[in-house]
Amino acid sequence: MRFGQKLKLFRRRRGLTQKELAKMLKTSQSAIHFYETGQRTPNASTVANFIQNLELNKYEVAEFLADFELAKENVPIFESAEYELEEAIELAREFDDEHKRFIASVIKETYKKQIGELPPK
Repeated sequence: MRFGQKLKLFRRRRGLTQKELAKMLKTSQSAIHFYETGQRTPNASTVANFIQNLELNKYEVAEFLADFELAKENVPIFESAEYELEEAIELAREFDDEHKRFIASVIKETYKKQIGELPPK
């Protein structure tokens, strides 16, 4: 299932119309329509807004993000992917053990999907 289909599914599970979700996100109904139909690809900030406003639990977040590509964002060169990862790891230190294990499992599964297997320890 593509991102737009998942967005529509979770929006409907919450009993929201496109117009209601658009109002929550301070955007237009047509923008929601474009995301749901795959005519527009969201960036990380937009995805985070969807997750927050749809009040997804950690299992729904994993389902929501599975097999999904973000739109390329204009990130300054000095903000490399490695810097972003380090920053995310610092934020994750504040989570409880259950959430840390969940994040680790998502990273491992993503790695296995891209590489095929985990590296030897």
